[in-house]
Amino acid sequence: MNKLRYFILATLLLLVGTAAADQLFAVDGDILYDVDSHDGSWTTLSSSWAGTELMVGHSGELFAIQGNTLYKANPADGSWTVLSESWDGTNALAASDEFLYSAQIGNIYRIDPMNGDWESIPGSYVGTQFLCWAGDALMIIQNDILYRTDPATGDYTELPSTYNGTTAVAGDSNKKRCQVLLLSLAQYR
Repeated sequence: MNKLRYFILATLLLLVGTAAADQLFAVDGDILYDVDSHDGSWTTLSSSWAGTELMVGHSGELFAIQGNTLYKANPADGSWTVLSESWDGTNALAASDEFLYSAQIGNIYRIDPMNGDWESIPGSYVGTQFLCWAGDALMIIQNDILYRTDPATGDYTELPSTYNGTTAVAGDSNKKRCQVLLLSLAQYR
């Protein structure tokens, strides 16, 4: 069980670290940590993070979904503000240079990171498992298939291969790549 916990923590570190570029953050239990990317030491920033399942960095700030609520957090001290509500059922969160994107119950929403306003992007997204921003496009793994998607129009290109067994995805807009972690959870039981 400890191996699985460390794997999940490492996955959160990977996802937020890639999105936030110069800083690395992790949530463990109720605590938000700032992690030194050189030596791995951790500094406690704040509490009240229990239930955080999705977190992404954008323009020097952290964004997290906890239950029904989207929060914006200051990475210097962990202080946070509520941006918007109605996020129950959200299973993926990603950031582009301009917006946040979330997958929720067959829809993908473009979210304004300044005020939390959101709108649905065109298309049907039932079965969406993961989102990431890479190569100036929203990358979507839906029903084990990777799609390169234009969120303005909903136009998409199905990319080759299968992504069955994917457990984490992170985008790197600088390298125009989407990193995918495939793993059999059986080895962690």
